Amino acid sequence: MLNGVPNGYTGTGSLYGTWSNVYQYATGDKIGTFRYGGLDWTHNPYTIVNLPTPEKITYIARR
Repeated sequence: MLNGVPNGYTGTGSLYGTWSNVYQYATGDKIGTFRYGGLDWTHNPYTIVNLPTPEKITYIARR
């Protein structure tokens, strides 16, 4: 995830937290789920998502 500072996570599992002003995220080599705007967004491996406006991410998961 990018919000001015790169935040990287490896392996599998899930994590609740608050990452503000995220404007890009990527799944890496796993299926990734990111929660923002009250919805979960799940993407295939090796996907990069550029958000049209910065969002607050509240949950991430890799499987």
